[in-house]
Amino acid sequence: MSFFNFFYRKRKISTESIAETNQNCFPKGEADLIAGTNEVILILEGKISRAEARDIFIKCVNMSCEPLKLDRDRLVANLEDSSVHYFNIAQTDKFLSYLTALTVARNIFDCSPIDVERDGDGYIW
Repeated sequence: MSFFNFFYRKRKISTESIAETNQNCFPKGEADLIAGTNEVILILEGKISRAEARDIFIKCVNMSCEPLKLDRDRLVANLEDSSVHYFNIAQTDKFLSYLTALTVARNIFDCSPIDVERDGDGYIW
């Protein structure tokens, strides 16, 4: 089996592509990260630290920036590495709703995460 792994090329992600993705997803920089981190903490009812919430937010927003369909199964698979145990079903659905709002606001209205605000059970921008 190791012979076949020789021909398999591992895709290296350059720091430039990560920076470019972060610039596209977080155009207002640190303000966007703080807004998203606060929303994750609010969704999880303050049960995690700010650093963990920031990591979850960055990871999931970068996933939602990819041109694939954003759905619950993909979100759970993305969270499965380290943070799925923080979310119950309702919180996962609320976080998916937030990510969907961010995606729509970014792609259609050219808004960043700081522009998306909670409005009852939904989000506005």
